[in-house]
Amino acid sequence: MKNIFIYTFLFFTTIMTLNGQTKEAKSNFRINFLALFRNTGSIHYEYQFKQNSLNVNANYTFAGDRIGLLGGLNYRYYLSKNRSSLFLGIVANYSGYAESVSVVPENNPSATPNTPIEFKYNTQTFLPAAQVGYRLNILRIFNFTLRFGYGLPVDINSSWQSPGNTNLSPVSNDRTIIQQRFYSFASWDGEFSFGIRF
Repeated sequence: MKNIFIYTFLFFTTIMTLNGQTKEAKSNFRINFLALFRNTGSIHYEYQFKQNSLNVNANYTFAGDRIGLLGGLNYRYYLSKNRSSLFLGIVANYSGYAESVSVVPENNPSATPNTPIEFKYNTQTFLPAAQVGYRLNILRIFNFTLRFGYGLPVDINSSWQSPGNTNLSPVSNDRTIIQQRFYSFASWDGEFSFGIRF
């Protein structure tokens, strides 16, 4: 997994090197307010030169029985040399996620085999995605960014942990529904942020 991030970072850096010079470099720090609607804290840093930029972001999900961490890289190409501009780009996110869910186990030897019990679903996912967005610059210092991205998550590692480390597992139908719900959630990458340029 570490190699994926190393190669991704080198790939983005190469694109930026080929498309511009390091003159007139600009940086900005942003807080993503859209992520709060998904019970997630999200911060972003952007390094831009000319019409190219490299962004890194970190997310922390804190939704009750859910917890998750995400690290991401994305490359943007701004369609205008103006500070306010549309942009296109690509995203690479890696996330680790855990959620407690109550589902019926398969082959439960207990006296109440159809009673749901609490499992812990753990997954690690890599998301390559395309993105489009717009950055609005105000007073040469402040900026608002609206961005949407969509991709197909790649399951790197996922597991189900049963209570007491028993060998029970959720029934296949419930397991599939929960995993599909997560992949649907993980397919989208979005941002509505406020930032400061420095």
